[in-house]
Amino acid sequence: MTLRSRSMVFLHARSPLRSRSLTQFSARFAPFSAVIPLRSHALSDRQHQTKANGCISICQHINASIVHGSGMGPVAYLLNASYLRPIDLNNMIVKYTNDTYLIVPDSNIHTIPSELQHISDWATRHNLKLNETKSKKIIISLQKTHAPAITYLTRVKSLKVLGIMFNTKLCFKPHTSHIIQTAARCLYSLKTHHVHRLTGKALWDVTQATLIASIMYAATAWWGFLSVAQKDRIESVVKKAKYYGHLPNDFEHIHTLAECMESKLPVFNSVLSNPRHVLYHLLPPVKDIGHNL
Repeated sequence: MTLRSRSMVFLHARSPLRSRSLTQFSARFAPFSAVIPLRSHALSDRQHQTKANGCISICQHINASIVHGSGMGPVAYLLNASYLRPIDLNNMIVKYTNDTYLIVPDSNIHTIPSELQHISDWATRHNLKLNETKSKKIIISLQKTHAPAITYLTRVKSLKVLGIMFNTKLCFKPHTSHIIQTAARCLYSLKTHHVHRLTGKALWDVTQATLIASIMYAATAWWGFLSVAQKDRIESVVKKAKYYGHLPNDFEHIHTLAECMESKLPVFNSVLSNPRHVLYHLLPPVKDIGHNL
């Protein structure tokens, strides 16, 4: 698995290429054909002015960037990123804002150099610059020996994906350590606020909005994979917060909050029950196990 970071993707993406993408989109979806030409024209001929102290600058032509705060902004990004696809169908490319994740199975390890070059070429065509210092490589394997592909990427033992850290064994021990370190800094900040007369319910609300929120971030994705010792380390943070008065004594345990989050997350059940769901095709085939009693 490799991570490629694209710098300033929203600022440098070329408008003409997005206009071409919109045109191709309108050809596939006829009901939107009356709207797409107007949006394409808005992307291909844009200008910018700045007003300061009553003075207005002259208009400057803009041929790049995605308009922030507009209804077309998210759509323009999705169209811009949708054309980056792997060369080999057995590989997978996952994109999220500035990050691109290339996932390659062991049987396709020889395709990694060509896939990396393909991503670089795509970025060049779209006026994007790859941040080589943030591009990393991680090999996920339970075996001790393997033959990694020769690439210029820095190999790491752990990787952060959407705020969650895991190692080469797909364990979340690095994420637990990251939570403990972040919690220590947060507790110090809360102590400082406590000294400056922030007490009672106001302090409890701040603690839940900072410390507890950082601990519980995406907890449904990693809590069930932690060992008892790792869970106890995280629970000790809450105990410290209670000891210092940053939380009420009857505040719930972290494992209770995690179970509550899972019970209130019906997304997976909606995927299972809806064959037309966009994620349904990713589920493994149903096992037909019969028991002859």
